[in-house]
Amino acid sequence: MNQKLHKRFFIAICWAARIIATLLAGLISWLIVMHLFSKEGLPNPLAQPTDVQFEFIALTTMLTGLLAGWKWPGVGGLFIIGGMLVFHIVEKRIWLGGGLWCVFDIVGLLYLICWFIKRKKGKADCPG
Repeated sequence: MNQKLHKRFFIAICWAARIIATLLAGLISWLIVMHLFSKEGLPNPLAQPTDVQFEFIALTTMLTGLLAGWKWPGVGGLFIIGGMLVFHIVEKRIWLGGGLWCVFDIVGLLYLICWFIKRKKGKADCPG
């Protein structure tokens, strides 16, 4: 009974990370598409200030992590947490104001927990 409960909890963690990551990736993609079709279009990243360039790289890294986490939760989690660390460093503050920024951290941590349990228990317990 206890083993079954742990397996269900693990599966719930993995699927929660995947679902939230898919929603975040969809939102970011939607925002990019909306900028493409706006009057101004997407700004040239190379013409932006250095801080904005680093934030663009961080966001791209986090988006890559959101998608990579489906197959490789450890890599996805590290990309997301790494991208968030870049944001914190560039913004020179620990708290980024809440909102969606907290959700990135949560997904990154869920992916890392999923990877850790998957590594410890073996592939047989991993969903998908």
